[in-house]
Amino acid sequence: MRFPERLFLHLKDLWHNTIAFIFKKDVPKTIPDTINENEILIRGIFHPIHFKKGKITEMAFLPKSGDNDVSILRRNYTTDDFCKSFFATMPSKMNYRGLFAFLAQHIAEISEKCGIKDKVSLKVTPLDENKKEVKTRPILETFPGLPMHADLHYYDRFEKGEVQTNYREFARKLITHVDKYFEDPNIPSPHWEGPDLGRIF
Repeated sequence: MRFPERLFLHLKDLWHNTIAFIFKKDVPKTIPDTINENEILIRGIFHPIHFKKGKITEMAFLPKSGDNDVSILRRNYTTDDFCKSFFATMPSKMNYRGLFAFLAQHIAEISEKCGIKDKVSLKVTPLDENKKEVKTRPILETFPGLPMHADLHYYDRFEKGEVQTNYREFARKLITHVDKYFEDPNIPSPHWEGPDLGRIF
């Protein structure tokens, strides 16, 4: 290949790379259908149901009666402010108090230690503006609703009166092992003023 041709191709590649770099921030990120073990996940913490004698209880990570899913957000595909806004504005008689962060790998590690590895998992459950699960793919960060939504899923549905000892043990160990609860320092603010949740692990 002659020098002028090589130079032309080099300049052509340089031009395309420059354009891609300039506009890459405008390209919406695709949210993967699988949750990487190093992903940071966020759970909202409420009073009084998630507290006992000033400490977080297993109820923070257990489903309500008649359900088997716990709502969480995938921090890698949203912001701290959005995480706070989602949990702080949930229609509930409970009072929002702060956010708990953990890694996806913690679920696998702790459920295995508790002997329920096949009964606890993470599900990717993006929701539209009406809180209905979105089945179409791909899912982009810019989709309306909650494209970053996921669930901590239990194999068994929680029914009133059932103790579910193994699941309760799992939830308690998740809280004590991870120990990443951050009380919101300024609840009335629309912004999260606590530590950067994307950098705590």
